[in-house]
Amino acid sequence: MNVAGFTVAAPAQLADPSPLLCDNIDPETRDFASLTTGADPIDSQVEIALSRVRNSGPSVVYDGSRIREVKKMDDNAQDQARSLVKEALSRLVANRDIRHVGTTFDLWEVGSQSGQLRVQYVNLRAGNDLVRSVTLTMFGG
Repeated sequence: MNVAGFTVAAPAQLADPSPLLCDNIDPETRDFASLTTGADPIDSQVEIALSRVRNSGPSVVYDGSRIREVKKMDDNAQDQARSLVKEALSRLVANRDIRHVGTTFDLWEVGSQSGQLRVQYVNLRAGNDLVRSVTLTMFGG
């Protein structure tokens, strides 16, 4: 299995302003640069879906993630995190942009203040079966 990967910090860890809010414009074509260079647009949507905070404003009421709601790394946290990842990716799965392969927990200790999970998916628009991986680091409160 071929695996590509990139890492996303939890929403609370993103710089201010968030680097996910903009895209370079190609000066010649006036198109978004990500359409021809850089990250695949579907991969960018996955990254944004997992890192944007759902209900943080009127334009993201039904989009983004509620992973920040996992406050304590207890026995139920993994099930809760899996459910919230599925919710965050549901629009992309319903549009047949991606196929969610699964969510695994790399660094996870019950009772700790942080956890790391890996979300694996296939970008169905890329034309290959490459399994891509996003790593999220979560901090409990």
